[in-house]
Amino acid sequence: MNYIEVKVEFEKCEWARESDDVWRSDCGLLWEFDNEETPKANNMNYCPQCGKILEEAPEYWEEAE
Repeated sequence: MNYIEVKVEFEKCEWARESDDVWRSDCGLLWEFDNEETPKANNMNYCPQCGKILEEAPEYWEEAE
């Protein structure tokens, strides 16, 4: 694995669905869509807050206890 592959692996911001149209990012951003689609379906590839590669979580967001 070279430097570029390692750097890309660590520069991701995971987004998880909080409700039907609201998503929460690892960096603390809340984003509401006008539809119930995913960020990727809405042509979002990077987090607008931190600039990292946007990665969708498979599950709904859960607050840590």
